Amino acid sequence: MDAIKLAASIRLRPILMTTAAMISGLIPLLFAVGDGAVARFNIGLVIVSGLAIGTLFVLPVITPI
Repeated sequence: MDAIKLAASIRLRPILMTTAAMISGLIPLLFAVGDGAVARFNIGLVIVSGLAIGTLFVLPVITPI
């Protein structure tokens, strides 16, 4: 159990940093203007919300109590 807790604490930061980097990289899609802005917004919204929801669902599995 100690090894699981140690591994979870080590892996938590890279998982959160990767998710935050991906979401922040997609922010320009959410604020797109011009031709095709609606399509870019929809793609950005799906990817950002999917990453955020997926991360929130996986965090309880990765970080044991």
